[in-house]
Amino acid sequence: MSDHMTRRAAPSPVRSFIDKSRSATRMLVADFWGERRGVAMIEFVVTMPLMVALLLPLVDLGMGFYRKTQLMTAAEAGAQYAWLQGFNSATIKTAVQNATGLGSTAVPLTDITVTLSCKCVDTSTNQFSTNPASITAADASVCSGKPSTYCTAGNNVPGLPGAYVTVTITPATTCSTSSTDAVCYKPLFTYGIFGGPVDLTVTSTVRVS
Repeated sequence: MSDHMTRRAAPSPVRSFIDKSRSATRMLVADFWGERRGVAMIEFVVTMPLMVALLLPLVDLGMGFYRKTQLMTAAEAGAQYAWLQGFNSATIKTAVQNATGLGSTAVPLTDITVTLSCKCVDTSTNQFSTNPASITAADASVCSGKPSTYCTAGNNVPGLPGAYVTVTITPATTCSTSSTDAVCYKPLFTYGIFGGPVDLTVTSTVRVS
């Protein structure tokens, strides 16, 4: 046999190039699907919007509760002032305003109500009695001037009515989106039922005599 019949035909340059390209493509695809770097970043990008959507209402609600706690603490400070210093509507209002730490613009004196009432207590409910109804008094002596039978009706604790000071913080005008009043909490975003300004009315009552 002649030499040219025993030798294999050399592969063409084009075929060799195609084979190498296919091999490189298979390696690239395998490397791509086997690559794990950056997976955590992709997962973070995908889940972050959902996390924010869940956390924002909780943060907003927490801020609202924090503001109401501030106001409740201030009302209690006013009641404590009345218990220690006696009833004086003007000075109690000032004490409440100062206790909020929010300033006179955010919590004006018109948002603070201080009343003194003579009240009886119902032993069956441990609530203020409506028989007889509580009456507003100018000072504590009005309550002690009542007859000793004043609270004997129904299930009331017998004896003289007690003098109670009630401190209430409530917006003087209806809350709106333009309100600058701290007693009107405006959520950062709209959440359907919790989308508009919220009235943060709080009350604290203390017996002074």
